[in-house]
Amino acid sequence: MLFYSVEFIFIFLPIFFLIFLILHKTNYILPFIIISSLIFYAIWDYRFLSLLFLSISINYLLLIKINKNKLALTLGILINLLILFFFKYTNFFLNEVLQADISYLKKIILPLGISFFTFQQISCLIDGYNNKIKLYGFYKYLAYVSFFPQLIAGPIVRYNEVIEQFNIIEKVRKLNWENINLGLILFIMVFLRKFFLQIILVV
Repeated sequence: MLFYSVEFIFIFLPIFFLIFLILHKTNYILPFIIISSLIFYAIWDYRFLSLLFLSISINYLLLIKINKNKLALTLGILINLLILFFFKYTNFFLNEVLQADISYLKKIILPLGISFFTFQQISCLIDGYNNKIKLYGFYKYLAYVSFFPQLIAGPIVRYNEVIEQFNIIEKVRKLNWENINLGLILFIMVFLRKFFLQIILVV
């Protein structure tokens, strides 16, 4: 599901915002964000939820032991890159380089947003190695990686920046309507730019 699609603008986003308004004064707001993000990703292809969850789980386990641990850092970067290269370049390598006839590997689908959540987690591993982050449990790390506004289209954001906002959401029960209005204005501006660019390209 793309941010400028009809499904996102008129179904997913209004429902998310309505439930957010209902839950923002409760302790369920972060679990709601996680569930919404996973649903958002599953709408594209639910089969890749397992890949996303596996990637997040592996990286979190590495983060627990990564402080000044070069082996954990190297292993983490290697695992992330291997997963990315497998989905992104296997078809090209088999078809163009080896010209192999392996039918069950020729149709490997590139998971949506895999580059963004892979490099975001690598950046987190590096920060963890340098002791620049503090883990607040698996569910907050899951929220950090799967957060739907940046999951499939970036930008790659630092762990501390997002976690600080999640901590604020949990502690501050009052909505900041100024930030909400600013976010809506930015969203509308980006949507209109995308819309007019598509018209220009078609013409």
